Amino acid sequence: MSPLIRDARPEEYDSITRLLRDTYGGEGLVGAAYLPRLDDTAARARDAGTEVLVAVDRTDPGDPTDPGSPAAHGNPAGPAAPANPAAGRPSGTSRLLGTATLALPGAGWNDALSDGEATLRMLSVDPTARRRRIGTALIGECVARARLAGATALGLHTTDAMTAAHRLYTTSGFVRTPEHDTPARSGGTLRAYRRLLEPWPRIRVAQSGEHTSAGDLTVAAYVGAGLLPADHSYVHQLGDAKRRAAEAELLVAVDPAGALLGTVTYCPPGSTYREIGRDDEGEFRMLAVSPQAHGRGIGEALVRTCLRRARSEGKRGIALSSSTAMHAAHRLYERLGFARDPRRDWTPAPGVSLLAFAREI
Repeated sequence: MSPLIRDARPEEYDSITRLLRDTYGGEGLVGAAYLPRLDDTAARARDAGTEVLVAVDRTDPGDPTDPGSPAAHGNPAGPAAPANPAAGRPSGTSRLLGTATLALPGAGWNDALSDGEATLRMLSVDPTARRRRIGTALIGECVARARLAGATALGLHTTDAMTAAHRLYTTSGFVRTPEHDTPARSGGTLRAYRRLLEPWPRIRVAQSGEHTSAGDLTVAAYVGAGLLPADHSYVHQLGDAKRRAAEAELLVAVDPAGALLGTVTYCPPGSTYREIGRDDEGEFRMLAVSPQAHGRGIGEALVRTCLRRARSEGKRGIALSSSTAMHAAHRLYERLGFARDPRRDWTPAPGVSLLAFAREI
């Protein structure tokens, strides 16, 4: 199972600091004067606009050693339609595999030399996990988050000793920018690398005049993809974006001219649209992308916005339900770190089966 990339938690700060000191200090990658900076994990995490990320192993949801697993209760397949679909919990996590810090434009830990540039800092991977592409996954997450925040570039500085990291940055799309090199405190030069970013379309709360268009886009996406017949009873709910805006949070992706490219409904605590989310989870529904905007990453940007929204509420996870026919959406969810949670599969109406997905954030 692939590792999960998520925000670090306070109980992990000491482990992150030890990993950084073991790799940067133990392998002689930085001078002794820099080591105290690695101890500021909590300070980095508290800084507005700075995100401390971790890569962790995940426990298989079907692992009988997981007390929340159906197999632990004698039912490996899980209930087809639980009376309470919110029962159960997401799979647990195990050891720390790696970490990275992303400082967005304007953050205290951002040392970029140009406006609109984010900074990648303190990338470190446990030596026993270095053949698992953990560094690549952490960099990919930093790139995606920087793009979502509207950053135009992602920069970093690295020491001459970090030769393996130099190769990783190059294969990850970074370019050496010697004009941005800076002197290291302990002597020598800090090498600069930079990767230009293409920001995603703007995502925001839908305006009142966009409700009808958002509803029509949702219907067109579901019916046009053959997920529902046009006369299905659920089509009316898909089209009622005005109600979603009143009882949940209707988000839209728009191009520079304001044209709608996609939409999703985020369901905050207390929303009538929540279905399977627990108290410590966010939840979203009705993800839809305009057929004309397919292949542009709109769905990923909308899902990532929901992840960021849940994090802003202090949630530790996020969940959703998806029909069995939404194969493209399932691939997107799995690529973004979601895992199937069969314990929460359910049947809202005869002949309608919904699959549950969840992930930690």
